[in-house]
Amino acid sequence: MQSQDPAIDKLLEILYGWVPYTPAFKMEITQLMQSQKVKAKQLLYPYGSHVSSAWFSYNCWAAQFERAADGIEEVVKIYRPGDIFTDLNSFFRSKEATSKMLILEGESLLQITRTCFQKLKQHPETSELLQHYMLLQTDHDAWRLQLMSLTDQEKIKLFAEKYPINNLPAAIAASYLRISPSRFSSLRGKFNKFS
Repeated sequence: MQSQDPAIDKLLEILYGWVPYTPAFKMEITQLMQSQKVKAKQLLYPYGSHVSSAWFSYNCWAAQFERAADGIEEVVKIYRPGDIFTDLNSFFRSKEATSKMLILEGESLLQITRTCFQKLKQHPETSELLQHYMLLQTDHDAWRLQLMSLTDQEKIKLFAEKYPINNLPAAIAASYLRISPSRFSSLRGKFNKFS
């Protein structure tokens, strides 16, 4: 049975694809998730904050930034509609956030607070879902590490297999790929010409 909220239905569909859950878990998470409206260029949380929420993106694109040792900021993750995100250390360990999250486009998120997430821990599937999520994060990190070992042209090709290369802001994509925005735009133009 579907709920009145398409965002909740989409989240439940994704989670069930990871780990089958009980009706009790479904009812609880449906009650605990809250809708949150956002807008493009909105900072969801800044560096140094205590991130007490995690989000499910119904129709948003978001970029997670981190500062390198030299202080230069870089995009380390790009989240699509259907993704779940937070600053993991801050959310799970109550530490200051070492990242910041910027909404690129879209307007609808689902939010769960740390307190509400704790209530889900009584359900056995919660730990399995969390483990699956952590493995997805590890897979992404390994994929990006492989991406960084490629030439700039190869980076563009592999990046375009996963992300809409023509719809993301050039500065965001270039930062993620660790190339200059002008180089990204040039390579994207060549990629579009030959694909």
